[in-house]
Amino acid sequence: MREADFPMLRSIKPTTHTAGRFPARGDSPVGRRARTHSALTTRRPRWSAAKLIALTGLSLVTACSGGGGDAPGPMFIESCNLGCSNGAGGTQVACELVNTAQNTDISVRFAQPVERLSVDATTFRIVQASNGISPPGQFLLDPFDARRVIFRPSLTFDTSGAPIFGLQPNTSYRITVRGEAQQDPGPFIRSVAGSDNQSRLDCTIFTSEPVEDAVPGPPGLRVLVDVVLASNEFGVPTEVEQDRELSMEASDTIEVLRTTEIT
Repeated sequence: MREADFPMLRSIKPTTHTAGRFPARGDSPVGRRARTHSALTTRRPRWSAAKLIALTGLSLVTACSGGGGDAPGPMFIESCNLGCSNGAGGTQVACELVNTAQNTDISVRFAQPVERLSVDATTFRIVQASNGISPPGQFLLDPFDARRVIFRPSLTFDTSGAPIFGLQPNTSYRITVRGEAQQDPGPFIRSVAGSDNQSRLDCTIFTSEPVEDAVPGPPGLRVLVDVVLASNEFGVPTEVEQDRELSMEASDTIEVLRTTEIT
């Protein structure tokens, strides 16, 4: 077989340089064409099995990560400091403890991190059972547990220094957290991922217990003073001992620097 026998193939010339070697002289045009086509075909990217697996895994991780946010999940009440039952599946939650103190925090823990802006006096309702008046206080998100919401009754003092508590003594208070599963009207406490709370909490407490002392025991006082050890002829201190602890039982009279701050 000669090239002259196939005049129509003389015009076939590869227009693209290909990888690998060109056919040796004397090869038939048909074979040259076939090898040229094969060389052009092999320029497609070659992916090894390891690369394909790695890319597939990366795609799955990217799809599942959702941009790095919290994965959405069921939002319900898990527990509270009043002995709440678990509200998994949207079950209504009740409280075991009834008698509390005037300065008791009321905390509720949810199954998901809580969106702080969704917590207010509407979604976490505390009112006097007799008249529906809300006690003064503030709603907080536990700084060590993003799933725990806290209502802290206010504490102020009158002109004589006597404490005024947000909760009245010997008074019943109704605590309600709305639940979507019970078809309560919104708004609801939401998770950071956007899920509404499913389980309703409905409890009544009675403030009959004594005020809780956060630091039990008698108050302590530690006084540190700057003591004048020597002065010049004009009464200006020339030697001062700083931060001497003053004993309340001491009978000796000492000269204290006037700028001393008692801490």
